[in-house]
Amino acid sequence: MFRKNAARALVTLSLVAGCALAASARADWTLVPDDSAVTFVTVKNGAIAEAHYFRDFSGTVDADAARLVIELASVDTLIPIRDERMREMLFEIAEFPKATFEAPVGTALLDDLAPGETKSVEVAGTLSIHGVTRELEATLLLTRAGDDRVLVATTAPVIVSADALDLGEGVERLREVAGLNSITPMVPVELVLSFARDE
Repeated sequence: MFRKNAARALVTLSLVAGCALAASARADWTLVPDDSAVTFVTVKNGAIAEAHYFRDFSGTVDADAARLVIELASVDTLIPIRDERMREMLFEIAEFPKATFEAPVGTALLDDLAPGETKSVEVAGTLSIHGVTRELEATLLLTRAGDDRVLVATTAPVIVSADALDLGEGVERLREVAGLNSITPMVPVELVLSFARDE
């Protein structure tokens, strides 16, 4: 009787352990903002390039997709008056406070990476901003930085068209108020995102 009970207990423990491991393999991943960056570059008067970034963003990777949500009010160009103009005249945050990017990069792709392994993937995702949704392609470099950490970075800037996202009029308003000859409507965007596995 003791042996039968012990055997049953061992089988039960094995099943529980197996379920726990399966759950761990399916665990979602959450963005670590302090170890991540979302940056973009603008060009004015045809020759002056300036780098900007967003301070507030979040993201997750679940079984189906990776999602990045950017709080547009957090734009930081190092010039407060320009930040205010971008919020009100370009992004119009009172009506459109967020930008989101979603790509079909699920947990399986991250879980399959061995610690220290790097993999390049082509993704076609969707960017939603200012009430407009457009497809966007990017090449991402995935690096398993540890058992519970994955780094995701663009291998080259992703070129975003302000005109295609209904931001062209806002760009023109910025140009006029700043007294510039031009602001290039094509904007390079770069991502460096660190994800931690949920417990």
